[in-house]
Amino acid sequence: MKDDKFKGLLQGLNQAKLLEDDEIKTKIVIRPELKDLIPQLFSEELTQLEENILREGVRDPLILWPVDDKYVLIDGHNRFAICVKHNLQFPFKKIAFNDEEEVKAWMILTQLGRRNLSPEAQSYFRGLQYRNEKGRARLVDSVGAQNGPRPEGRTAERLAEQHNVSKNTIKRDNDFSVGLEIVAESNPAIKNEILQGKSKIKMSDVQEVGRKKKSVKELFHVDEKPKQQVAKITPKSIAEIAFSFVGNETRSIEEVCSALRMDHPVEPIDFFIKWQVARNSKIGD
Repeated sequence: MKDDKFKGLLQGLNQAKLLEDDEIKTKIVIRPELKDLIPQLFSEELTQLEENILREGVRDPLILWPVDDKYVLIDGHNRFAICVKHNLQFPFKKIAFNDEEEVKAWMILTQLGRRNLSPEAQSYFRGLQYRNEKGRARLVDSVGAQNGPRPEGRTAERLAEQHNVSKNTIKRDNDFSVGLEIVAESNPAIKNEILQGKSKIKMSDVQEVGRKKKSVKELFHVDEKPKQQVAKITPKSIAEIAFSFVGNETRSIEEVCSALRMDHPVEPIDFFIKWQVARNSKIGD
C-alpha cells in the first residue's frame, strides 16, 4: 500500500515536472545578437545534425537564460530549430546570468573550449573575449569598484597567459574579430567560410580591415566596372576595312549612311569604323 502511494507521488511529481518543462519550452526566445555570435553550420553539416537527432535524439541539453518570464536560448540554436521543425522533445538546462555581457563571456569561453576549432575561429573568439572583457573592465571603472571586481592586470596580458599565446597575438585577434564583423555586414555568408578555414581570404587581410587600413572593397578585390577596350585604329586597319567595303558592300555610301543613321557626307574614318561594327553585329544590313 505504501509502495503504491509512493509510486503515485512520483508519478504526480513527474507529471508536474513535464507540464512545467512544456510551459518553459513555449517561452523560449532567440536574440539575434547572441545567435549571430556563434558560427552557423553549412547546409551539409546541418543536414547531418538533423539526421543524427532524428536517429538518436538530442543528447546535449540546450542552455537557457531565464529573463523575466522568458527563457533566452544561448546554446543549441540549430538543435532547437530541428526539434521545432519535427515537434521533438529536447533536454534543457537553465543558467542564471547577471547581464548579456556575462552571457557573451560564457558563450565565448564555451566556443574556445570546443575541439577541432580552426585557427581562424580561435583567433576570432579570443578577439571577442578581449573586446568583451575590456568593455566590462571599463564599465567597472566607470561605476566604481564597489559594484564589481576590477580584472587583475592588463586584459591582453591576462588573455595571452590564459591561452598560452603572446600579447601581440591577442591584439591581432582583436583586429581580426573587428574586421570579420565589418566583413559580415556586407557579406554575412563569408564569415562562416573564413571561420571554418574554407575561404581564400587571409587572416592578415581581415586584420587590416579591422585596423581600418584596408576596405572591404579591397579585401574582395572589387573593382569598378571594367573600361570598355577600344581597338587601336591604325592606317592599316582603316585600309583593310575600306577594301572589305569595296569588295562586299552592294549598297551606295548614301544608302549605308541612311541605314547607319549617319549624315552624308561623313568623315571616312568614322564611316568605315561604324560600317565594320554594324557588319560584325549584323546591324544596318
